Amino acid sequence: MHGIAKPDGSNRVYQCSQSTADRGDARCDCPRVSATAVEEAVWGAVHEMLIEPGRLLRLVGLVAVDDTSDNEQDLRALDRKIRRLEGALGTNIAQLLAQGMDAVVVGRAVQELELDLSKLREHRERIVDWKASRQDRSHRVDRLRRLASSARVALAEPSEELRTATLAVLDVRARIVGTQECPTCAGRGLIPASLQPSSNSRRHTGDICPTCKRYRTIPLVAIEGLLPDIETLPETPDAAGQRGTPFTIDLTA
Repeated sequence: MHGIAKPDGSNRVYQCSQSTADRGDARCDCPRVSATAVEEAVWGAVHEMLIEPGRLLRLVGLVAVDDTSDNEQDLRALDRKIRRLEGALGTNIAQLLAQGMDAVVVGRAVQELELDLSKLREHRERIVDWKASRQDRSHRVDRLRRLASSARVALAEPSEELRTATLAVLDVRARIVGTQECPTCAGRGLIPASLQPSSNSRRHTGDICPTCKRYRTIPLVAIEGLLPDIETLPETPDAAGQRGTPFTIDLTA
């Protein structure tokens, strides 16, 4: 969809690029939607995401990391077992051979000890890798929480330029996947007229609905974007080549 408006900039709407009359039978019949309604819905959802740490973490697939003290204990216990087996392979085997025990029996014992030792070392590597992964997740959680804290301040009363910059940095893409009857005006496009005197001829039929802007329906929007690894919101909308963690906000429910 693309935006159109009157020459004076009013009556801003989004319409499908395939909905023009020259498309003939292939013309798309999806309705126009108020640009203001779409933009306010998108900004409201993105703003809520940025200032709420819990929502932000869920949208990027992260949760708070639990305490890792149990893992530290497991790692220390494994290290003790590994040291004991390494000692057994050295001192104990030498003693058995010195005592004249059959070399074949000693060889089987060595193989079993080496197998046990190999399993313990593999298990230790898995715990170390998992611990590193948890630490990385923990750091990411901390950064996102700081981002939310910064956003609450920076976006308390955002200018239009800051909104634009924020959406650009997040590479926000909004898809209109349908429409539903406007709940404010019940699909009439108008609400009861104000009782105040007015020169507007519509005062007898009603005022333009502030939600749907007289389009009778409101858009159902799905939002996608990338959350860059930043700690504060940038002051420039330049997001070319930006990489980050994908997020999706579904406003269709």
